[in-house]
Amino acid sequence: MAAVASAAASGNGPILECGSGLTTVIVGTIACRTGQPFVSLEDSAWWARHVRWSLKLARADADYRVRPLHKYEDFDWYEFDSLPDDIAVVICDGPPSTSRGGRFGLMPLCADHLAADAEIYLDDFDRPAEKIVTQRWADEYGWSVEREYQSDKGVFCRIKKHLSAVV
Repeated sequence: MAAVASAAASGNGPILECGSGLTTVIVGTIACRTGQPFVSLEDSAWWARHVRWSLKLARADADYRVRPLHKYEDFDWYEFDSLPDDIAVVICDGPPSTSRGGRFGLMPLCADHLAADAEIYLDDFDRPAEKIVTQRWADEYGWSVEREYQSDKGVFCRIKKHLSAVV
């Protein structure tokens, strides 16, 4: 959580979160204080009630979008109408691993919105599905795991674009 909060507090640009929870409240609070745009995508209306209540209690602000998952070619991903450009930080904890393609859809749908030096924080990196996703991102988009973080809740990683892949 400290690594994600530090990245969000850097003030380098907009923040995108895929899947919501505690990070939504923490990053929403940071974004309020730094004036950075913060968009959070969530597919569960039931879970969104809890997160919205927590955001209200924390007096945090977020462009919090509850959107169903949409079927794309070989993956499911959140429906969205627009995203800010030059997103500096992505917190990827969704969609659920039970969705088709897991979290792969981030790259085909959002890569054009990411800043060249963006950082992606992918949760649940200790699961085989996330390892497959990161390998596809490396092979197809030039993004690879730069660092792993251990916590009492599992493993997450920071992903960046290969310097050789930056145009």
